[in-house]
Amino acid sequence: VTADNLGVVYGYYLHEPKKAEQNFLLAIKLEPDVTYRYLRLFELYTYIIKDTAKAKALLERGLQAIPGEPSLKELLESLH
Repeated sequence: VTADNLGVVYGYYLHEPKKAEQNFLLAIKLEPDVTYRYLRLFELYTYIIKDTAKAKALLERGLQAIPGEPSLKELLESLH
């Protein structure tokens, strides 16, 4: 999905986190069952935007879309 690639470009190369977030969210909307899309947005929330509440909500959303996904579950547990 192009939106995922744009999220990477905006987030890590152009340093425009709002546009990165929008594109990652679009990528998740288009393919809600792809784990790494959640992981990329989680990293943006955690390391660039520094918003733990958004990161936690995202992981919970990911677990609704992909129940029991180990990597999402593990990251969520690490935030508690």
